Amino acid sequence: MPHDRWKDICRHTGTLPGSGLRERIIRCYLFQRISGLPPEAVPGYDPTRNEWRFRAEPARFAVFQTPELSAALAEEAQTFLTDQRILDEPVVWQPPLALLADLELPGPDPAQIDVAHLHQLVHQRKNPLQHAAHTLGTSFEAVRHVLEEHPAPATPPTKNAARATGRIRFTARQEIPKDTFSRFYLHEHRSLAQISALTGFSSSILAALAREYGIRLRDGPQDYKRCGSVERSG
Repeated sequence: MPHDRWKDICRHTGTLPGSGLRERIIRCYLFQRISGLPPEAVPGYDPTRNEWRFRAEPARFAVFQTPELSAALAEEAQTFLTDQRILDEPVVWQPPLALLADLELPGPDPAQIDVAHLHQLVHQRKNPLQHAAHTLGTSFEAVRHVLEEHPAPATPPTKNAARATGRIRFTARQEIPKDTFSRFYLHEHRSLAQISALTGFSSSILAALAREYGIRLRDGPQDYKRCGSVERSG
């Protein structure tokens, strides 16, 4: 996953990109999901370095991962497989559950965890996985597994945090997709100020959204024709 692709994923999912470690963790996560190999097998892993933080961080990924980020990473992994001409394999391989029939397996059953309750717990403490596991009477590994399969929705960010993570534009993108923006701006000839009043998003956010959608902004009312409006015939 190239650096620019990670930045693009962050922009489209409202995820804080981090200072470099998080991006490295994401690559490790994708490598493990696709290959099934441990972190030590990740290209570039150096056992002579102090890797304790790197090895601890993947557990935290289960907490900050959101449904939007999870879907984007799954798409990225599928794209990677397609680029490698691997067309008939899932991103994550799992053995048939029938193999486990009639077996008494050790440890707690992740299927018994209340997902909604778990999502509430992981947003409440400094050490959310340990807290959730203790509260639910289960294991750290079970909690982590459930969160990887069912990521918790992001908590509403503060205004500053929303600006820093691009969450405002992410929300605008969800509420004003390209076809809606095109209808407002190109076909109904609304100004950015009018769309702002209608949607509640600032003109600067709307202008950034227009650039992202490839919609050229007008210089003024006289610029309707050049930006795509159709003149009345006859």
